[in-house]
Amino acid sequence: MKRVFVLAALLLLSSASLFAKLTSLNDYSNGNYRLFFEDGVQIAKWQYDKNGSPTIKEGKILNGAAADKIIDKDNIIYFSTRKYKNNKIVDGIYKVYYEGNKLYRVFEYKNEKLEGVDKTFYKNGQTQYIINWSNGKRNGEFKEFYEHGSVAITGNFKDDTGTLKFYDTEGNLGRKCDYVDNLNTNTENYYISGQLEDKSSFINEKPEGIYVSYYESGAKQIEANYANGQLNGPYKVYNENGTVRKQGNYKNGVMEKGIFDWLPEINHGKGITLLTALAAVIGVIIVFVVLALVRKNSPDSGNVENSLQSAPAAVKTDAAPANPAALPRVPTYRVWAIIAALLFLPTGLVALFYSRKIDEFLKAGDTAGAERASKTTRIWCWIGMIVGVLFTALYILGKLSHGR
Repeated sequence: MKRVFVLAALLLLSSASLFAKLTSLNDYSNGNYRLFFEDGVQIAKWQYDKNGSPTIKEGKILNGAAADKIIDKDNIIYFSTRKYKNNKIVDGIYKVYYEGNKLYRVFEYKNEKLEGVDKTFYKNGQTQYIINWSNGKRNGEFKEFYEHGSVAITGNFKDDTGTLKFYDTEGNLGRKCDYVDNLNTNTENYYISGQLEDKSSFINEKPEGIYVSYYESGAKQIEANYANGQLNGPYKVYNENGTVRKQGNYKNGVMEKGIFDWLPEINHGKGITLLTALAAVIGVIIVFVVLALVRKNSPDSGNVENSLQSAPAAVKTDAAPANPAALPRVPTYRVWAIIAALLFLPTGLVALFYSRKIDEFLKAGDTAGAERASKTTRIWCWIGMIVGVLFTALYILGKLSHGR
């Protein structure tokens, strides 16, 4: 009787184990792993590599079929059934379905690695991917299609190394990428015309080495250097005619400022430049400073009207003007004022104004006023020439420093 009871108990436990419900969850949104449950209780966790082969297995040894739920990175849910024996995926063809039982994917496992043709489908039944596998690595033709059926990507792989070409919906080549062990190493982008737009290299998915971009005409546009994903080294921007528009040097992603790096991009279709605006501001400041100095050093505040009012009464009569040959000789600096105006117009105009006033003071018989105007003219001539030469020199040096 006792023996019969023990046998019945063992049979009951065996039946319970036989009918236990095995499920699994593969949540790509939280990492590439699969959780296994038995009657709702987690019993195991498997980690997978980038090609879908299990690498780390933790927990209870699995046997039997598991109802598999898959959540991709876009939170789309799929369903499948996977078979396990002695904690290994059983060899064979597996199918994955959308919600509503529409076929999403057909693939094969052999020795727990993907093998043969792997196909995925859109909900409308149109093929999305065709991937060929051998021993868990991409080998052979690779294709991706748009939902309406045209080719999006084509390429060929050998042990996960190959080149992919990317096309737009009109069939125009847009990009070409080289892959080594599933990692992008070189990329070329193209204009719709087919002309190369830019090319770059990568190490561990980070930009590395020389980056070059081109105008659609084929002329070089930008040349830069990357190290560990950041701009490092010389950086140049070219005009379409081949001249250098801008250049500098980067260190760890930050532009190093040189003496002339602040200079604007002259003649680039932007109207008034920063340099011109800066010159105007400095010119206005200089005008106010000099006017303040003139007013401070002149007894009558340098006012021309005051000088005229202080002229001898005889001059204000209807008598004929004095003979020009008999007028005192006071330098007008007329030629220098014109040169100053050519070099820097704001201060040059002030110099010309005071230069003309010299003649008026002399004709009015106010020699002292003429001498003051002459002195003021000389000051403004010097200011105009100094500022003009300074900015001309900066402009030339800026051009030279940018290789124009």
